[in-house]
Amino acid sequence: MHGRGVTLSNLGIYGDAITCYEQVLKYKPNYYLALSNKGWALSNLLRYEDAIASMTKLCTFNLITIKLGLTEVVLLKSQQVAVLS
Repeated sequence: MHGRGVTLSNLGIYGDAITCYEQVLKYKPNYYLALSNKGWALSNLLRYEDAIASMTKLCTFNLITIKLGLTEVVLLKSQQVAVLS
């Protein structure tokens, strides 16, 4: 299901991709790739607060994942500021 979400995201079908990621997260709530990809899909739909919430959850994982999550949160905040400017 995660692979399908990635494919849908690559095609720009972000709403359906988010649904796939959410299905994965029902069974694997700590699957960081699904959380990260869901965050990026949400950001592509300009749903920045939801995207940040998804990325922030990554911060509960190990140090490498925390660095990844914090980097993505910073990037999303920057993108949000750019869009709103």
